[in-house]
Formats: sequence, C-alpha cells, structure tokens
Amino acid sequence: MGIMELLSARLARRARHRRGVEPDELGAAEPVGRFACDDATLTRCLRDAGVPVASVWELLEARQPCPEAIPALVAALPQVVDLRIKQAIARGLAVAEARPLAAGALWNEFLAAPAWKRRELQVKWAIGYALGVASDDSVFGAVESLLRDRSHGWTRTGLVYGLTHMREQRDSAVALLLDLLEDPDCACDAVTALARLGESSRARTETSLRHSDPWVRKEVERALASFEGVSREEKS
Repeated sequence: MGIMELLSARLARRARHRRGVEPDELGAAEPVGRFACDDATLTRCLRDAGVPVASVWELLEARQPCPEAIPALVAALPQVVDLRIKQAIARGLAVAEARPLAAGALWNEFLAAPAWKRRELQVKWAIGYALGVASDDSVFGAVESLLRDRSHGWTRTGLVYGLTHMREQRDSAVALLLDLLEDPDCACDAVTALARLGESSRARTETSLRHSDPWVRKEVERALASFEGVSREEKS
C-alpha cells in the first residue's frame, strides 16, 4: 500500500469513529503563485542533480528507484512552503534509498511542521512516515524522542514503521513498541510493528483490547486479525 493510500485509509477509519474532528480541508489550495514558485525551485534542484524530469510529479509517477534524486529532494525540502510540494517531497523520500541521508532533514521538518488544520496534519503525517522509512539504527534516539512526545498526536503513527527495520537497536525498538501499546494514538500501529518483528507478545497486546477508547480497541482487533492471517499463510 502506497503512502497516500495508507494515509487515506487511516484518516477514513479514524473519521468514522471520531466525528468531532475539524472539517476536512483537503480541497483548500495553497496560493497559485506559491505553488508555481516552489514547484520551479524543486524542479531546478532535481535538474541540477542530473535528474531529467519535468517536475516532481513525473518522478513520483515513474515509481522507480531514483537514488540520485534523494540529495536534491533533501535540499529542496526546507526551501518550499506550499503544502502540496512538501507532501510530494515527503512521498519521494519515503523510499529505502533515502536511508539514512534524508532522516535529519525530515526530523527537522516534522518538528517545524504546522499542525493546526487537517491538511497540515496530513502533511506532517506524510513527513513522519517518510522519516520512518528513511530511519535506521543511527537515528533511533531521534525517532524515539518523537514517538514518546504525545504532543504530536496521531501524526507520529507513520514513524512507528521505522522501528521495524532497526537491527542493532532491535531490543530497544521492541521495548518502545510495547510502551506504545498504552498510547491511544499509536497502539494499533505498535501491534502491527511488533507482529512484523515476530514479537506479537500476545498477552501484552491483548491488554489493548480493553482500552477505554473504542477506536483503539477496534484498530487493535484489526491489526491482530491481520497478523494472525499472515501467520497462518506462512505456516501453510
């Protein structure tokens, strides 16, 4: 599942269970002049790096690894303001080839990202997801600091994926995931990540099924069911 599909599915499921959130502002466009300026800046960075594309959208549509584009995307990320361009860059950096070169820039952007409007929250989540993909053991501490900071709310959930490819820090990653089972924003993602690591710790994860938040209980049930289905397939 791609980054946009994953974000859309998460937002749709959350909206069905939490009707009190502010209206969706997905259709609220950034000023045309800013978009054109930022798009030109990004395209120039890509071309200067020897990436022969007309725009970042062409790069994303290609769906092919393009390691030479990573430094250009990292350089452009702090320069652009338009939320659509920010999200496009995040999508471009949500690849293994960006690991760990893009991690520092994405970490800074995640901290600096505005998070008042729904559209801003979506972009911040996309930046966090890209950071999760671009993370390795060398940035475990930075990722942990963000995941433990509940002030970032549900936008942290994309980061949880990054814990699944820690190697030297695997034990610390598992310990963090077990702690996140008590976090209403991250509990279901933590269950899925533990399953990916072969650390389902069922006795512990099932405590999340008794969580006071019905949305968390439903999401944990979904994650456990998905993991059990994969396990049966692997055994057969």
